[in-house]
Amino acid sequence: MSFTFESLRLRTAGVAQICNLLYRRILSGRATQNFDGPVTTGTGRIANPRYSRLQICATVPAALAALLFSPAASAQLPVLGTVGSHDPSTMIKNGASYFVYSDGQGISVLTTTNLRDWTAASAVFPSGPPAWTSNAVPTFTGYFWAPDIAYFNGRYNIYYSCSLFGTRNSAIGVATSPSLTAPVWTDQGKVVQSDATFSNPNTDTTSYNCIDASILVDTNGSVWMSYGSYSDGIVVTQIDPATGLRLNPASLGTKVASSTSTFNQNTTEASFLYQRGAYYYLFLNYGGCCALMDSTYNIRVGRSASPTGPFLDKNSVNMISGGGTMLLESVGRFIGPGHPGIMNDNGTNWFTYHYYDGKANGYPTLGLNRIYWTPDDWPALTNDWSALYTFDTDAREHRAQFNGTLQNGASITNETERGKMLNLASTNQYALLPNPIANASTFAAWVKWDGGADWQRIFDFGSNTTKYAFLTPRAAAVGMRFAIKNGGTEQQINAPSALPTNSWVHVAVTLDGQRGILYQNGVPVATNGNLTIRPWQLLAKTNYIGASQFGSDPTFNGRIDSLRIFGRALSAAEIRDLAYSHPALAHRYSFNSGTTNVWDSVGMAHGTLMGNAVITNNALKLTGAVGGYVNLPGGLVSGSSAVTAEFWATFGVNGAWARVFDFGNFSGANGFQYFFFCPHSGAVTPGQRMELNSSSTRTFDIPGVFDNKTLHVVCIVDPPNNYAAVYTNGVLETSLTATWPAFTTVSGAWGFLGRSMWSNDAYLNGTIDEFRLYDGRLTPQEIAANFTAGPDALALPVNLDSTNADPNLTLSWPAYAVGFIPQATTNLSGAWSSLALPAGPANNRWQLTLPTTNDAQFFRLKR
Repeated sequence: MSFTFESLRLRTAGVAQICNLLYRRILSGRATQNFDGPVTTGTGRIANPRYSRLQICATVPAALAALLFSPAASAQLPVLGTVGSHDPSTMIKNGASYFVYSDGQGISVLTTTNLRDWTAASAVFPSGPPAWTSNAVPTFTGYFWAPDIAYFNGRYNIYYSCSLFGTRNSAIGVATSPSLTAPVWTDQGKVVQSDATFSNPNTDTTSYNCIDASILVDTNGSVWMSYGSYSDGIVVTQIDPATGLRLNPASLGTKVASSTSTFNQNTTEASFLYQRGAYYYLFLNYGGCCALMDSTYNIRVGRSASPTGPFLDKNSVNMISGGGTMLLESVGRFIGPGHPGIMNDNGTNWFTYHYYDGKANGYPTLGLNRIYWTPDDWPALTNDWSALYTFDTDAREHRAQFNGTLQNGASITNETERGKMLNLASTNQYALLPNPIANASTFAAWVKWDGGADWQRIFDFGSNTTKYAFLTPRAAAVGMRFAIKNGGTEQQINAPSALPTNSWVHVAVTLDGQRGILYQNGVPVATNGNLTIRPWQLLAKTNYIGASQFGSDPTFNGRIDSLRIFGRALSAAEIRDLAYSHPALAHRYSFNSGTTNVWDSVGMAHGTLMGNAVITNNALKLTGAVGGYVNLPGGLVSGSSAVTAEFWATFGVNGAWARVFDFGNFSGANGFQYFFFCPHSGAVTPGQRMELNSSSTRTFDIPGVFDNKTLHVVCIVDPPNNYAAVYTNGVLETSLTATWPAFTTVSGAWGFLGRSMWSNDAYLNGTIDEFRLYDGRLTPQEIAANFTAGPDALALPVNLDSTNADPNLTLSWPAYAVGFIPQATTNLSGAWSSLALPAGPANNRWQLTLPTTNDAQFFRLKR
């Protein structure tokens, strides 16, 4: 089923006359059809008392409900406290504590009890390295590499590497302890050793660089170790469970992976062995580490029926011949992911790795995510990440993670129907974005091009004229083009025509490593099935909005709004939804993507169900029981200048200070630096409350509680304009003109649905059908449109206008209102027929010219 708002015009005797406004909502029946007067809603309010012009509010059906999203699209979990880690071990648990071991003097140790707040523990070898290590590697002083840990033979076994960088002077050793929470480490000596010439009498190999041990304890009790590095690839050998050493000292093991047959030029290292069901999986790194922001590590995987291979990737390419299916690559600030590990924690597979933090000059940092498995038993992991530039005040990014700067007088301007956007009307004006923003696979924006010379840039991310990825509205007097080059041959996606001028158009490009697709107004217009260059490979240093890497190219002439960048290639349906969405929509939780996923279909800030919180009938159900809520990523409002929070909910009877949402932080039992909405306050006379706290607190109390009510609620706080308001069911409930603290003072630590930052407050008793956050302030017309459309629909207030110049009638609507199909009927009780949609907008309008007739005819737009 679908639903629509219908705008009607009657044509008779060659003259177009307004008949009436018909409102039909198939699903809810909230409105009554009234053909003799104004359309009324179930509350008796007049939906549109004006008849001097045609007005519609058009919606799109609930596309998300029909999509099957991969559960693998998850985000990096927040890792706070002591986060520095390079070459982390597999995470392991002892009692209630988790441990990760990393490179460091004496072997570094991080520990946590909640997988969020990490602290450093004592090193494994605090008094210096075992004596044998400096004999094996004469320059070694105790800075160990790449540890891994496993529990077998009744003890914890930690394997470590000692090496001289850039050489094969390396060795792997093992130490044991009966406990990790109260460790007593005993070194068990060397496992395997290498150098270049057998100059050391204890050398086992001159081929394989003996570093990066990974330990697998098989379900049958056998123990295996993979190891190796740049010299000659990766080897798997069997370990004696009783000693922790090689089961067969005369054998180095079986070679299982190599990126090249040329000695000393392998890019495979940091291997990890894992067993699941009937398969053994080999994860390893390609690329280069240790170059901070310029690191090119990426994680690939293959699988086998045996721990010694052969390991084949999804395309059946043997990993010994350079195979390996990409699992994780650089996205956003998460540069050069490497040294993977998987811990099975009672059925949850925690995936650990390190990345070079693009927000901290490439500081190596512990990464933690959840890994999933496809129905055909392949690991699936996407570090879902996105950035949004609304250009409401400057070039800040929605979550203040990747703020840009305006250059050479580039400014923010306002259009009545569109709000604020980036204006690049003069020569040499552009915006400059930070380096990590180019590590992405989807780029989308609203663009209004005022025309001019070829080779202008919507964006150009790169470093010079040989390393770039750009989108131009017109290339060489032909069509819109996306191009990417990494020092070799330029790869292109070419649209058949140029971007329309003087009209708002939504453009997007997606890149999945094999195929690139160019979209216009939510519809694919060009595809290249051999587009293999990845944006992160460019190591981009100059990321322009409106300017080019080529100094002779002109800067962009026009306006840009709602620039969105995503770490993965979005689907066609997701791109369409971006084109249909309000440009300020930052996060959208529709609860339509399964019973366990709290999916953010717009901002990719996915949440987690906690306690007895469940998703049922495409809605979040909370009972008010302690511990039942949704945990959202922090910082969803902390980068905004103004915020609109919107939700559809059915409330039960709530206790004092229950929250619909609360963003901020807490210390002990008390919250601080927060922003919340409460449907049932604990005031002397209970009501609703909206509150924002920083160094000062602003409260906004509204009479009446929401107990036992079903409502559409919109909460607005606009500190720059000293304004706040609450709307219910599309109508202003009350507003407040007062000074509000800036949202930049709201802590980015936590985000909750149904829970307060204050531990003594009640948990929410209610069902939330949809929850949205906007980076900006919705207008009353937009709020009314959303209420009328209901949840699971993307609505816009759109005017359908007409001009009558007999013998023709011209219908028109705004260029930004994409996806609408004009339809006609001669009988309101009959069928509607779709009319041919114009090829594209012109002069900022979609226009359709029809001959007038002597017959009655009605028109509407439907999306």
